[in-house]
Amino acid sequence: MIDKNRILALKNVAGGWMGLGTTVAANFLLTPIVLRHVGDASNGIWILLTTFTGYYGLLDFGLRPATARYVSRYVAIKDTTELNRVVSTSFLFQMMLSVVMMLVTGIVYFFFDQIFNVGPEWQRTGRLLLLIVGVGTSITTPLAFFGSVLDGLQRFSVMGWIQTGSTLIRASLLVFFLQRGHQILTVGVITIVMNFLSALLLMVIALRVYPGMTIRWRNTNWETFQKLRSFGIVGFMIAVAQPIRFQLDSLVIAKMLSVESVTLFSIGARLSIYSIDILQMLVQIFTPLASAAQATGEHDRQRRLFVMSNRYSAF
Repeated sequence: MIDKNRILALKNVAGGWMGLGTTVAANFLLTPIVLRHVGDASNGIWILLTTFTGYYGLLDFGLRPATARYVSRYVAIKDTTELNRVVSTSFLFQMMLSVVMMLVTGIVYFFFDQIFNVGPEWQRTGRLLLLIVGVGTSITTPLAFFGSVLDGLQRFSVMGWIQTGSTLIRASLLVFFLQRGHQILTVGVITIVMNFLSALLLMVIALRVYPGMTIRWRNTNWETFQKLRSFGIVGFMIAVAQPIRFQLDSLVIAKMLSVESVTLFSIGARLSIYSIDILQMLVQIFTPLASAAQATGEHDRQRRLFVMSNRYSAF
């Protein structure tokens, strides 16, 4: 059993690292190109607004990692009924969350000049970019939820391939349009469209991988939501800590200094973020494995997974 665990773990880690490695390399190569064509101020606004909308994910309250946990559990014991309740309930919450994100985006749009320290010449661009990123994130959120389902199905390698393909296409489109005089709004549109298409592909693959999985209104219930929320609260606290450690700085710098300073800071800050991402990609693949082992009563397998995950993380 341990050999099977190791092979599956290494396969998933390799796929995840491939996607992450492609993203890191693409961002490293794209940064000077974007700065040369749009300038420090525009790029600073882009970083500022993507950081801000990145906090929308906190409204999830940890339901995504909870979904991955229970999907892996019910797949292991072949309980399709409970699986569909978990997926349907969590998806309904993501739809409601999408509406909340839309409302927040609208409120911030009208108070944009009071919230962000952006010069008058960048107010219009900033507001339009906020709409592009905010509305795009809201629409994508329910579809991106299926990434958590694939986590539970232990298909990290599939998501790595999707991330790799999406990153390469996005990078190619950005270079093509920037070289033809397009500015930061085009960067926003391309990024959001690629995120949406990637999330749509996640949904299609998740439904095909587990054909018995269906999303129905009648499958949702309050008890399932409470179960997800109880487990997800720990993931929520981790989710709160992560952006505070690495993303809050951009908002403070923009408020106290300037959006140009955000660009200068972000280049170095990314190195810290990427180092954490590498470790998290390794660790997160063990959660569904351990959950499945717990569901089937394989406690010895759980212990081996615990030792294995700590050994690889330490390495």
